[in-house]
Amino acid sequence: MSRAGTVLPLGRARAIGWTIVYLLLGGALSFALLTGMVRLLPQVNPALLATRPAAGAILAQGVLLVTAFGIATWVIGIRALRLPAVSLGLAPMTTGIRGVGRGVLLGASPASAAMMLAVPAGGASWQ
Repeated sequence: MSRAGTVLPLGRARAIGWTIVYLLLGGALSFALLTGMVRLLPQVNPALLATRPAAGAILAQGVLLVTAFGIATWVIGIRALRLPAVSLGLAPMTTGIRGVGRGVLLGASPASAAMMLAVPAGGASWQ
């Protein structure tokens, strides 16, 4: 059952299979977008970012990951499976915006906490 109370047209095995396809597609798109970012911005040194990530690079990575998995949601959920936006939690628009906001908050909160704890606990520094 979805939140809207409608039964989704997938069995358990198909749902698991499409979830794996979604994760693979989102991962591949993420890799492509992040690789493209590094190639388009010659001043970005991947070896340097691996040891001392800059705040701008972290923000860019987050935006690219959200974009990649947003595209994967559209391709798999809407185009391939023809699920209505309400089944994906995207409609009505206010529900979709709240859902995205909640997702950003749930993702950004532990990431921010980890970065803040890394300074006193691990001797990290902001560059």
